[in-house]
Amino acid sequence: MDDRIAPPMRPLLAVLLLAPLAVLHTEIPIPDNPLSSLRPAHPRIFATAADFSRLKERINTDPVAGIIAQAVIRQADDILKQSPVKHSLDNRKTMLSISRKVKERVQTLGLVWQLTGDRKYPDRAWKELEAAGNFPDWDPPHFLDTAEMTRAFAVGLDWMFGAWTPPQREQICQWIIKLGIGPAMEGYRDPKTQNGRHLHTLNNWGQVCNGGIGTGALAIADLHPDEARDPLRHALECIQLSLARFAPDGGWDEGYDYYIYAMQYSTGFISSLECSLGTDFGLSKMSGFSSTPDYATYIEGPCGNFFGFADCETSEKKIKTIPFAGWVATRYGNTTAAASQRKKAEEQPDAMGLLWLPPATEQFKAGESARVKSFVANSFCTMRTKWGDPEAGFAGFKAGDNKASHGHLDIGSFVYDVGGKHWAIDLGADFYVLPDYFGRKGGWVYYRKRAEGNNTLVVNPGKDPDQSPEAECPLTLCADRGNACVAVGNLSAAYPQLNSAKRGLRLANDGSLRIQDELDSGGREASVLWFMHTRARIEIAPDRRSATLYQDGKPLRAELICPADARFECMAAAPLPTSPNPPGQIVNQGVTKLTVRSACKGNETLVVDLTPDGVKSEHLPVTLLSSW
Repeated sequence: MDDRIAPPMRPLLAVLLLAPLAVLHTEIPIPDNPLSSLRPAHPRIFATAADFSRLKERINTDPVAGIIAQAVIRQADDILKQSPVKHSLDNRKTMLSISRKVKERVQTLGLVWQLTGDRKYPDRAWKELEAAGNFPDWDPPHFLDTAEMTRAFAVGLDWMFGAWTPPQREQICQWIIKLGIGPAMEGYRDPKTQNGRHLHTLNNWGQVCNGGIGTGALAIADLHPDEARDPLRHALECIQLSLARFAPDGGWDEGYDYYIYAMQYSTGFISSLECSLGTDFGLSKMSGFSSTPDYATYIEGPCGNFFGFADCETSEKKIKTIPFAGWVATRYGNTTAAASQRKKAEEQPDAMGLLWLPPATEQFKAGESARVKSFVANSFCTMRTKWGDPEAGFAGFKAGDNKASHGHLDIGSFVYDVGGKHWAIDLGADFYVLPDYFGRKGGWVYYRKRAEGNNTLVVNPGKDPDQSPEAECPLTLCADRGNACVAVGNLSAAYPQLNSAKRGLRLANDGSLRIQDELDSGGREASVLWFMHTRARIEIAPDRRSATLYQDGKPLRAELICPADARFECMAAAPLPTSPNPPGQIVNQGVTKLTVRSACKGNETLVVDLTPDGVKSEHLPVTLLSSW
């Protein structure tokens, strides 16, 4: 299993981060004419006619596929009753929700047209496309909106190509060219423009923007090759910058939600390249891409929650259907991820989940998958006592990089499940419309983005950022020891007030969890606060050395092993009196914090043990993290 972890080596990414924006250092050379092998037949976006034919046969032989198909047909019939979209901006002054609505409607109507051949579905889709095609623009200042709408129109043109008249086909092409590809080409020609920055970025925008534009180019390529050739070539080059971030093991530092967003578009683009051209030019072979389903699999806990660090929805939100994981998992024979997505697709049916539904396979056997998994470049890991048991113990632990896109000051944070309950939770993102929420300085005034809003330490609390915003901290250990899974992170860079800080998590086979911090204040006294957010009701013992947490009648015992002078207390999930507290933040109703307050006067070891119901507290001896 994973053991001592070496620092990640990512020379390509280092070059990209240091290079001028206009210079592309890509792994894969792209030919001047990437359309030379274009197959002119439609459909060719995400799937071919043969793929849809096999899908229709499968619906009659695979009960799960049949159930999902009926649900998707009902969704399409419901769309028939709804009015087409109207141009509007949300409270962030973007039209992203409109683009996504068009995308979902067109995908659903197009797939059901492929399954049934009933003209009422393309007739309704035309009204949707016509309404959005007559918008003044697709909001290129927020280029995600443009990219998502371009992909929606690509699917509309391609999946219902046989239903359109030649003038309708040409009209859809012109909308794609004018409102999608045109603004994109401005950005491709000049990376310093706003559009250019969006298309040349390293984060999720790189995959969404280039994936959407590239898919649009593929859809129109037989009718307008001259307008499709250059944007496709640029998209193939620029998307590599973001795809490189999956190296080496499929992890994603922006968190679960933005992993889903990025992968939705990169996988859509790659599958469309293969269907349209017979090649993806090597994109799917880039380091880490084949392992991306592992991220979704291992980040999920046994309760169906997930380790929701960074700007995710709260970790209490049940994990979502992820159709692209079905496509990648099936392609690379990842049976664990395939089985997981097959189950989710049935529970949350949609068009893409049906199209990319993994085949029925035997569920993975206990012990077939690792109990502990680290994502080296992102410096986080997950641990569990066993697979396939909703009562199993599970912990996620993060070191990581506070400079990461969508990152919080959450180095050292953890989540914890056991006994079918999600005990230590991650609050997730706050409102994006808060002033300067994404600012590298202003954003650190918001509770959910600060260390105090996560399950980690705060040292000498005050109004300044409560971890170093520039800190990058490694995991130094992640291993299955047989009787327990263990992980250790060096958090020193996050706490400049201390000489050093290390945190370790030990998840025993009985589901109990030890959180151990080793701190060195360099002889100076430091005020240390230890936090764990929970929805459990907390009862603290009179001596304040132990506490019991209750959820739905189930108890979890917390014991403060050391230091001897520290005590438990219960606090609101709200800013400390010494912290900034700007208006407009989400009020964390129903959430409290199990807290330890300690005065570190040199070297200190802070240990908290969490023990589930029915497990005897063992009071294991405290050993140095270096011996774990």
